Amino acid sequence: MRDNFFKRIFVAVLAVTGCDAGSEIDEGERGGLLDSIGRPLGPVSRRIVEANRELEPGLRLLARVEVQPDELLQIYEPAPGELLISLAGAPVNGPRLKARALAGRSLPELWADAAGEAAMPAALAEVADALGDAPVVGPRADLPLAAALPDPSPAVAGYCDTAFFKHPESACEVGGGLERDYAVCVEQVTSASGWVDHAFKTRGTVCPNRGDVVLRLKTGGGGDGGWAVPQHTHNSVIYTNYSCTTDDPDIYDTHCRWVNVWVDAGGPRRFHFRMVADVE
Repeated sequence: MRDNFFKRIFVAVLAVTGCDAGSEIDEGERGGLLDSIGRPLGPVSRRIVEANRELEPGLRLLARVEVQPDELLQIYEPAPGELLISLAGAPVNGPRLKARALAGRSLPELWADAAGEAAMPAALAEVADALGDAPVVGPRADLPLAAALPDPSPAVAGYCDTAFFKHPESACEVGGGLERDYAVCVEQVTSASGWVDHAFKTRGTVCPNRGDVVLRLKTGGGGDGGWAVPQHTHNSVIYTNYSCTTDDPDIYDTHCRWVNVWVDAGGPRRFHFRMVADVE
């Protein structure tokens, strides 16, 4: 059963959405931007949602929850067998859904961590029932922090130049005991891109300190998404391809393919970028 599960599921976290899930959320938001359990979104979360509205139908948004002020969890199912979880925002005291707390969590456990006893939206509950106890977030230990910049951006020193470096999202490691076989980790750049073949786990993170950017992830299996990231907020995506763990060469060669993470920016925009991967 375990082998069959690994052969058919791709899980992405971030750092990564049947038909009616997006419209279901829209119905609840006509009186204002609410999350999936009816709570109004704070200003940072609202900016993130408004900037990424166009993604929701194609990626099939299942649910969103504001975990705490300025920390947003969004769950998508772009295709059967694929799950994409996006963690974004600029929480003042750091993310509540931290790396260690997420380790090995199933979808119901992740939902309970974020939404307490609130009921899952119907579309999300259907996916959770299909996944059962399977972990949707890989085992990650707390990641080492990156060193804070000695000279913040000459633009506007804010979250990305200060608080970002106090959080695990700034790390240039994969975590969870995995090897860092591939890494592109840069500060205050105007363009950045990374590409890796046969990656089991890939993490991409951006934090723009001058202007808004778009974090993009594309896979050889057809996954393709882009998330607008407002200035001085971070966005992280973790893509896990369980087909890379199989001993069957046909499955490995067919399904364990390349992953590309890059940032669409241009002009005077500057940002901090991470792409790290463990290759099987």
